[in-house]
Amino acid sequence: MCNTSNLPLKTLTTDIRETDELKFLPYKGSSVPYKQKFLAITEFDYYLCTIKQKNVRIMKLAEALSLRKDLETRITKIKDRLENVVRVQEGDKPAEEPQELMDELDSCLSQLELLIYNINVTNMSIVTDDGRSMTKLLAERDILKKRIDILRNTFNEATNSGSRYRNEIRYVTTIEVKPLRQELDKFSQQYRLLDMKIQELNFTNELVD
Repeated sequence: MCNTSNLPLKTLTTDIRETDELKFLPYKGSSVPYKQKFLAITEFDYYLCTIKQKNVRIMKLAEALSLRKDLETRITKIKDRLENVVRVQEGDKPAEEPQELMDELDSCLSQLELLIYNINVTNMSIVTDDGRSMTKLLAERDILKKRIDILRNTFNEATNSGSRYRNEIRYVTTIEVKPLRQELDKFSQQYRLLDMKIQELNFTNELVD
């Protein structure tokens, strides 16, 4: 991120005023007058940037993914807060106004929708040297994880000697354990390498507007 040493970590438009050198512009706005020295943006819709020599600081994909996680966490908390105030004892007042929470929820959901869309568009635009898109890599990683989970559970069941005796009936393993272990190790290594590649792309590619 840009240097924000003289501003709060979570900068909102209400924290500082616009001046000739400081303007608030939507992140999705691509045209920024070069005469402006700074671009200030709110915590979710905007990003604090310094404009130098016509270069505007753009959010990296990894930052967008972190932001998505933060928004999802915030939405979950708002949902919990809503559930706590929609019913109160007669004569009592809710700790928070339900309508205000609904408005906050709508805002967060709209921000999340736009962010998810931009992330998906970005994933489609990223192509590796071997011609695979980020979307393809993510799909491969998801399937590898499912495969590994199934193989690991199968391996644990096959090597669990305690489960082979039930009601005095002897159970035997019907699968070769050693090849299963080798398969599990092979796919686990593939997963680690693929995940490292995805993380590298996350930190080196910018979010498509």
